[in-house]
Amino acid sequence: MPKIKAMGLAFGLFVLFLVLAYFVRQGAFNGLDLGITLGLQTVIGHLWDIPFSFLSLLGSSEVVFLLIVALAGFVYLKSSKIFWSLGAFFGIYVIELLGKFFIYHPGPPRIFFRYNLPFAFPSSYVQTNYSFPSGHVSRTFFLAVIALFFIYKLKMPQRSRTLLIILVAIFCVAMIVSRVYLGEHWFSDVVGGILLGSSFSTLALAFF
Repeated sequence: MPKIKAMGLAFGLFVLFLVLAYFVRQGAFNGLDLGITLGLQTVIGHLWDIPFSFLSLLGSSEVVFLLIVALAGFVYLKSSKIFWSLGAFFGIYVIELLGKFFIYHPGPPRIFFRYNLPFAFPSSYVQTNYSFPSGHVSRTFFLAVIALFFIYKLKMPQRSRTLLIILVAIFCVAMIVSRVYLGEHWFSDVVGGILLGSSFSTLALAFF
């Protein structure tokens, strides 16, 4: 993707994120958020509490940071340069914290909480009063877009490329569902995470 087009796409996605943030702050999606949470927790049984809880760990700041470092090292070995544009990843944290401090959007009540593992990374204890956007989904989509870029660029059999794309898509969908199902985020938080993560990853690719 040409640099200008990539930057334009990144800007467009971020504008959509800001528009969504405005309507979230106005409470425009409160009814939809509650309905989707109730629907998912009704349809999906408690058997999935532990698998989705493991997904919550995989999307944590600690794990994703290690993946970003590994990715930077991989790029360095392949092209003798550090993928400095991965620094855009840390921009997600800035926007996420601003959202969770200043966008009035209380997270799901404790009655919806279904995380069911005896362990949690330290980052999970960093809480604010609000939940928009989802950091887990933001980080997941940042990595997913970068991964799809490399899947497209690297030489491999078409069957392998298709399989990897499907696996990335399944992981993204599972992460989206897990955040709402576990009662850790509303659906609107998840959509905000998709837009935020995709915009910053596209920006990173524009400078690669």
